[in-house]
Amino acid sequence: MNDSIFPVDRLRKISDDWDLFWQGKLDRPMVYFGNVFEDLEDPILKKRKISIPEYPAEMSAAEIIDIEDTYLNAMSYVGDTYPCFQLFFGPGNLSAYLGARLEVNDSVWFFPTAAELEDIPNTIDRECYWYKRLHDVLRAAKAKWSGTSVQVMTSDLGQNFDVLAELRGSAEVCMDIMDKPELVKEKLQVIFDGWKDCYQEEHDIISSFSDYSAGPLGPLSKTSTMRLQSDFSIMISNDMYEEYVLPSVIEACDFLGDPYYHLDGIPQLQYLDSLLEIEKLRGIEFVSGAGAAPPKEWTHIYKKILDAGKQHLIYISVNDALELKKEMGTLKGFALYIGERLTKDRAEAVYKQLIEV
Repeated sequence: MNDSIFPVDRLRKISDDWDLFWQGKLDRPMVYFGNVFEDLEDPILKKRKISIPEYPAEMSAAEIIDIEDTYLNAMSYVGDTYPCFQLFFGPGNLSAYLGARLEVNDSVWFFPTAAELEDIPNTIDRECYWYKRLHDVLRAAKAKWSGTSVQVMTSDLGQNFDVLAELRGSAEVCMDIMDKPELVKEKLQVIFDGWKDCYQEEHDIISSFSDYSAGPLGPLSKTSTMRLQSDFSIMISNDMYEEYVLPSVIEACDFLGDPYYHLDGIPQLQYLDSLLEIEKLRGIEFVSGAGAAPPKEWTHIYKKILDAGKQHLIYISVNDALELKKEMGTLKGFALYIGERLTKDRAEAVYKQLIEV
């Protein structure tokens, strides 16, 4: 990464603002643009892959990082955006370390291999191909970007029921809860312990060459951060959520410095009150879901989150962000991730509109 494109001092200022954001003391929103290029047809945009498994197996980790470095040098950094490499191996790569089958087909997919709960191993397999591949890429990132402003995001390991469903299948897990509730809890603990170990292993490597921790949607932390979630929870009751899911969420919040939680879909709002009671949970990301009302229709939920002393993180389009700003007046307490492809001039104009009082 060329330091003239993004000096380390600029990263330090953005990190300081994130620190104020987590404390609820920032008087404006944080705005991260994930796709800003002067040349919207830059060849690197076609060459670069979204996830690591999409690169050919014969391509070395160093070659992958060289492509990512070219991509980061081509990008324009507007507002609170900083150069960040997403160590993305698919949604829930922890399941691959526990035996799930991984396939690449336009995206990364995990397929169950455990015929019974008992078939799920009690320890992760650090000899499996995907674990080794990830750590090879992580070491190559360290070699390339030590001493630069590039941040490396820990992988989306997946947690709790989501990994269990990738190992067993969603319908099978629903039956397991009824037939073998105690064994389900044991396997969930195996998954959570594996999540903590793998997160710490990645975090230790990253912190050996970076002062910050980066998470999905662009947040930075001077300690550690990660998005917590349990998408499978849409299939269980609130009582089951509090019995099977909430304890590990609370423990994860104690484990991390600046954790936030992804609520995926309107039915998961039934868990919001329980989450808002977790003192160490810093923020909520509520996603209403495909076909649901746009963000401006959910201001009552956002205000509830903000009134509880939590921050709100959201993946949002430019138009929806501007409409939300018009509806709420101010977006203080929000972290906005805008992923659509924009030119630098357009992104700068949008940023000014979003942060003005």
